[in-house]
This record gives sequence, C-alpha cells and structure tokens, in this order.
Amino acid sequence: ANCMDVDAGKKKSKKRSFSDRKRSSVEIASLPGADDIAEFTAYRLLYAAGAGSKSERSEALLRELRDVPKALKTHPFVTHALEVCEAKASSNFHRFFASYAKVARMGAYLMDIMAPSVRHDAVRAMIRAYAPTVPVDFVSRV
Repeated sequence: ANCMDVDAGKKKSKKRSFSDRKRSSVEIASLPGADDIAEFTAYRLLYAAGAGSKSERSEALLRELRDVPKALKTHPFVTHALEVCEAKASSNFHRFFASYAKVARMGAYLMDIMAPSVRHDAVRAMIRAYAPTVPVDFVSRV
C-alpha cells in the first residue's frame, strides 16, 4: 500500500467517525434515558468546573464541553450546568448562588464543592471594592 491509500483510508475513517458522532447525538435526544444521559453530562461539567487547580479546571472543562453531544446542549440539566460553569468562571457569585437555588437532582452536591471558593472570591472582591466602608456584619452574612 502506498501513502495515498493510507491517507485515503484515514480520511474515510475520520468521516465515518464524524457521521457516527453526529448520528449518535441525534439518537441520544430521542432515547428513553435521555434525561439520565443529560443529568450525568451535567454532573461531569459541574465536576470539571469545581475540581482541581484553575488550570486543571479549565482543561477538564474544555475537554468535557467538547464531548457534549449537540443534542444535549439545550437540555435543561446541561444548560443549568453551563450557567453554573460560566458564573464560577466569571466570578459572578450572585448568579452562581441563584443557580444553586434551582439545581436539579444531585447537582447541589457538586455545587457544594465549589461554594466555599466562590464565597471566598466574593468576599475578597467586596473588600477590595468597598473597603474600608463595607460593614463587617454584611460581609459575615455572605
């Protein structure tokens, strides 16, 4: 076999793999267990956003985002997880805790892992922005 045959074989293989993934994402949305698949996809996103150092989180989150089938990106569990990831990444503690109030199923346990660092970042931001006039009792309630 010459190089041309090998390259052509690789291209066909990549094309087949792409069409298999495309078809499988459409099939996922119509499966009876689609909610379960979306639920665990959301858990993977939340875990990636909350575990490890900042660079590890970014890398893990990008990897998980790349693997989310297109058909699931609009599922409520996944969109909620994406909102949480965005709120954490942008240090928007208000949006993070507003999302915490509407988390489905076991996602709250994963958000519990992130909550202390989000609170810490929020307190630091408030102290930087409003010191020395921010009341201590206000900061203690955050």
